[in-house]
Amino acid sequence: MSDYLRIRTLVEISEHSDYHRAQQAALEFTATPDEWESQKVDAAVAGTTVELGNYTTVTAIVVENTDGTNFVEVTHTYDAVARVTYLPAGGHTIIYNPTAANDLVLTADTAVCACKVWIVGT
Repeated sequence: MSDYLRIRTLVEISEHSDYHRAQQAALEFTATPDEWESQKVDAAVAGTTVELGNYTTVTAIVVENTDGTNFVEVTHTYDAVARVTYLPAGGHTIIYNPTAANDLVLTADTAVCACKVWIVGT
C-alpha cells in the first residue's frame, strides 16, 4: 500500500507572540513501510483498544486528541515496558517503533474523547 513515510516536526520557541526571531528545529523521520491505516477512535474512560495484531512491526503511530477539553492517556509497549503518554486536549504524539504484539490503549480523562490514529508498519 505505501512505499514511503516522512514525519516532519517543526519546533519554534520565541519570546514574541508573533514568533519573530524564533529559534527553530526541524526534525524529520523517514521509513519505507508497506502497510498503513488511519482511523477515528473514541477513547472511552474505561479505555479503548486499538489492535496492532495486523502488523509484524510497527514503524510509527501518530495519535491526535481532537477533543477540546479532556486529556487522553496513550499506553503502548516498547522494549517489554508499558509506557504512558498524557495527550492534552488538541494535542498529538508520535510513537516510534512500539511493540506490535501489544495493542495501543487510549483512555479518556472524564468523558469520551474523539481521536485520530495513524499506524504505519509492515
